[in-house]
Amino acid sequence: MVGTGQPSVVSLDKAGELLLFYTRGDAAGTRMVVRELDLLSLEAPVIGTERELSRAGLTESDGSAVILHNGALARDAISGGFFLVRERHPFDSATPSFISAVLQVAATDSTDPAVSGATWRLVGQIDAARSGRPRNHNASIVKDAYGSPRIRRQSRSRTRFRTSAAGICGRTASAPRRSRSPATPRP
Repeated sequence: MVGTGQPSVVSLDKAGELLLFYTRGDAAGTRMVVRELDLLSLEAPVIGTERELSRAGLTESDGSAVILHNGALARDAISGGFFLVRERHPFDSATPSFISAVLQVAATDSTDPAVSGATWRLVGQIDAARSGRPRNHNASIVKDAYGSPRIRRQSRSRTRFRTSAAGICGRTASAPRRSRSPATPRP
């Protein structure tokens, strides 16, 4: 994959200091990166250096090296830690082979998910058993205007994702529908 996309933004100060997360694909591979943006002065914005997100603690279903992309992040306004929901590899080989079957939900207490010491802990996954569909993809975390999870019930947040009927009864076309996951625990 070559290109840049799937952005996710959180505020650091509820003003103009932001973290911009996105997927980068180029000759070096596919990965998620982050840049700090200082937009307090729109006449002189400051765009920080691109840094790669830690993959420590994340897993792929076959034990292979983690491919971190197309993730959505939210920041816990109290602890400063982060939530992540991402597509888990390997994808199914049946057509369409570019839609994931499993979404992995993780959290870290680290206030900087791009430092080498940041480790994700797995808090859940969204798969066919939860969604009722064989493919689950393009997830997001329900957030407030500043990028913090919108909490429902005691210490729980929500994710949203798309599903596909691909692979059911020989179907090859995607039939997405809007879905919600069960609540995800806070870090």
